[in-house]
Amino acid sequence: MSNLKAKILLECKNILTLSLENIRTAMHDAQTTANDYGMPKDRYDSFRTQMLSKRDMFAQQVQRTLDEITLIEKIDPDLICKTVVFGAVVKTTNQNMIIATGLGKIIVDGETFYSISTAVPIYKTIQGLKKGDSYSFQGKNYKIIDVL
Repeated sequence: MSNLKAKILLECKNILTLSLENIRTAMHDAQTTANDYGMPKDRYDSFRTQMLSKRDMFAQQVQRTLDEITLIEKIDPDLICKTVVFGAVVKTTNQNMIIATGLGKIIVDGETFYSISTAVPIYKTIQGLKKGDSYSFQGKNYKIIDVL
């Protein structure tokens, strides 16, 4: 079963790596556009400043994505969790999740998983629960089928 966790973590890392490449490309494009434009044409010309602000925004996104990759790399794919904690793969009657970072829907071996962070309400509800436990979320009752 830890093989499943390793595949999910690899898919998460692949998604983040692709996102990182796209953000870096956009950041480079914004810098290139600002450089090609040159100095402002007059005091009301803010195009270059806008491009540099855009570049800085992308730089912040690069850092956040690198932080998320580091977070994914901290998860031991061979560690089988007994309770719902950071790094656990959780199968419920409602959906399958990995508690890592908020990436959303991931498909591994034909199964759908949702990568969620520890900051979302569903995690707060199921935190510490184990296989066989029931919980209520948004007025509906669910059961934890497995925790890996």
